[in-house]
Amino acid sequence: MKQIREDEGNIIIGAAVTHSEIIESDLVNQYFPALALACSMIGSHQIRNTATIGGNLCTCASCADTAPILFAFGASVEIKSSSWSRTILITDFFKGHHYNDLMKGEILTSIIIRKPSFKKGSFAAHYEKFGLRNSAAVSVASVAVSLRVEDEEVVEGCIVVGACAATPIVCLKSIEMLNGTNISQVKEGSEFIKLLGETVAKEIFPIDDIRGSSNYRKDIVRVISGRAVLKALSNIGEKA
Repeated sequence: MKQIREDEGNIIIGAAVTHSEIIESDLVNQYFPALALACSMIGSHQIRNTATIGGNLCTCASCADTAPILFAFGASVEIKSSSWSRTILITDFFKGHHYNDLMKGEILTSIIIRKPSFKKGSFAAHYEKFGLRNSAAVSVASVAVSLRVEDEEVVEGCIVVGACAATPIVCLKSIEMLNGTNISQVKEGSEFIKLLGETVAKEIFPIDDIRGSSNYRKDIVRVISGRAVLKALSNIGEKA
């Protein structure tokens, strides 16, 4: 549970691996640097040196920073007890705010992310977070994006919004809009980026809390969703 390792098709991160260890992992940065980026936005150096990815997920806080990007990667989690083990999609692990799928006697042991199986350099991702300060900030809103591009066209995209509901929100209408789009349309200030931001904002029904109102969160998501797509696209041909 303290190891980051790989097999033929997956990167496997033990639940007791700290955020700092993920940030510094060569394996994570080779295949999924957007996860390392998300971990770098959690708390402070002291917190990242102690807190674990398993803790971030099992808490199931609506503002958990590792959850949206793992949703975008289609990650799974391995759960064990003294008598059995099971593996489920991370989207099924999150049941509600501070409510997960663990049953009595079970623990989360690892996070499993399938390696991209397609042409190298065609896949990338990004995690964009908005907080009220630069350090030790709790997310007011966040967006995770993953993209696969073939022949100048987005063929498989995913957009996930965090910190706006009890669990991360997979934005299906926005994903449908993104898929099939020629990347020549996806430019800063373009009509497509504006429409995409509006579509994402319409798919969420944000919470009101001390960090921001529902309308404030919609305004933030409208902006950072386009920003996340643009930054993910800029990573195509480099790293995920």
